[in-house]
Amino acid sequence: EDIANDLKQLIESAKTQYVKQLLENELTKVENRKNTAAKGAENAINKTSIKTTVAVKNIDRYGWDQSDKFVKIYVSLSGINSIPKEQINVTFTSSSVTLLVSDYKQKNHALTIKGLNGTIVPDSSTYKVKTDDIVISMKKQNTSERWPKLTKAEVKDTPKPDIPSNEDPSKGIMDMMKKMYDEGDDEMKRTIAKAWTESREKGMQGGMM
Repeated sequence: EDIANDLKQLIESAKTQYVKQLLENELTKVENRKNTAAKGAENAINKTSIKTTVAVKNIDRYGWDQSDKFVKIYVSLSGINSIPKEQINVTFTSSSVTLLVSDYKQKNHALTIKGLNGTIVPDSSTYKVKTDDIVISMKKQNTSERWPKLTKAEVKDTPKPDIPSNEDPSKGIMDMMKKMYDEGDDEMKRTIAKAWTESREKGMQGGMM
């Protein structure tokens, strides 16, 4: 800014057209450099704004299994090992795990699982990045404890079988014997028929007494 002002003053005081032309050419160069720097700063600001407004995609597909000591979560993301490690972050608490993958295929990907079915040890929990997967290993606080589901909410949502309280308990046995008779071989059918006959005879004798 100061250089441009000085050049303008020199142009006004120049006595020859030749000197004036040289100063005007130099002023043009200075102003062009200033405009280029301003555009560069604007582009940098725009790029920063784009990165901070990247869409977030929730990860809703994953697998899990367990051993005596660990519960593992498997998240499939094609080519995930090709992005910088700094863009992958996993946070553990005693009852939750959060995975955040930044700027993967122009989106941020997030997975948050709260209310784990058991307590984990955050300091002993880790994750590994493979070619197309992220494997999260959560250390169980109570080793050898089997988790029926990954979260407590899933356990609560599991429907219980509806068994009528007034149903005759012998009906289930009768149905089972009938099925065994229908599907069994000749020897099985003879055995069931004999047991059925003896049962009926005992029932009749009890009624006569």
